[in-house]
Amino acid sequence: MAITHSLPLSEWYKEDTSQWTLDYPPFFAWFEFLLSQIAVLVEPEMLQISASPYASSSTVMFQRSTVIATDLLYICSSFLISRRSKAPQLIFSLLCFNAGLFLVDSVHFQYNSLLFALLLLSLNLTIEGKIICGFASFIVLLHFKHLFLSYIFGVYLWPKRYDLAMFISYTSLGPFVCLGQGKLLLARLFPFKRGLTHAYWAPNFWALYNFVDYCLYAIGTHRGFIPRLVAWKPSRASFIKVVTACAFSAFLFGWHVHEKAVLTIIIPLSLLAIEDERYARIFLIASVLGHYSLFPLLFKPMEIFVKYSVLILSYAFSYSALKSSFRRSINKPFYFLSRFDLMCLAGVVPVEIFYVVTSVFPRFSPFPFLPLMATSVYCAIGLCYCFVLYCWAFFSDVFWPR
Repeated sequence: MAITHSLPLSEWYKEDTSQWTLDYPPFFAWFEFLLSQIAVLVEPEMLQISASPYASSSTVMFQRSTVIATDLLYICSSFLISRRSKAPQLIFSLLCFNAGLFLVDSVHFQYNSLLFALLLLSLNLTIEGKIICGFASFIVLLHFKHLFLSYIFGVYLWPKRYDLAMFISYTSLGPFVCLGQGKLLLARLFPFKRGLTHAYWAPNFWALYNFVDYCLYAIGTHRGFIPRLVAWKPSRASFIKVVTACAFSAFLFGWHVHEKAVLTIIIPLSLLAIEDERYARIFLIASVLGHYSLFPLLFKPMEIFVKYSVLILSYAFSYSALKSSFRRSINKPFYFLSRFDLMCLAGVVPVEIFYVVTSVFPRFSPFPFLPLMATSVYCAIGLCYCFVLYCWAFFSDVFWPR
């Protein structure tokens, strides 16, 4: 907010006084600008550019209230897309009680709920056959956060709606390109110089193979996408499955992936969890490991109880709700989960104990990065396992539909 409020348009993507630079597309920058017009009435000091972050009770209150306001948009989008499900109340609950969104938005403080509200709206419009409106919503989303480019339905529709895509893109990027900020904006949005992985490794393929170079990244990404470009009878379920498959591939094989991007998998998986027990199983495992991988973002003592409680309650609710939904079709002690699945989830406990002990008592860790690496690697193994399960379920539906 400070950058968009204090500087002219020509300086937005140049400013680097603080480590928290503007690295979002223009529509999100304008969103921050609009917030700053209200923030200046609450506390003008929060809009001053400085190398260190500014915090006060009124600033925190204002920021929390704006997050809650965007949560309302997410709730509305969740309601719209869940209406067409065979279990609308369950899908709505799984979407609204997502532990990851609560942790990264309400506790860590971001606006991911706004972005996923646009995603769900776009998916819903596309499913309803309102292709132009759905695609327009998707392009707007891209200019809020380019991370969502990985969803293939937007890439597929781009050539067919080229004029609409270019109009929205010109509206977003045009002013900055005219002001000579095109290269700066591109460098901020696609920071290839920062390396293959983020400072805290996202729990993906590269956390396991961090020594592999860019060539394997390119091969991995394309190989991850290609199998999913299989055409078959379109339906609501198949559309969501392709979207989820692309999110999985992009997250596991993407360049410089942030840990919060795991939500791009979990949110669409929530829509599939009710389809059958295979996807419910994948959703439960991925949601626990994906949400747990966000824990290092919340390191303050007052946040410890919150993150543990939210993860446990979220899993308990999801498991019990899905268990009730599939009660008649599954006759196993643990319903969706195998013993290996349970061991995989239970492994989170010793990993967290190791993380806490080595963080509190650094002398027990020979390397300062070891606690974060342990979390990333363990969650990466689990999410790669989920990807294998997902591929098996996906191809089974393609070649041997139920």
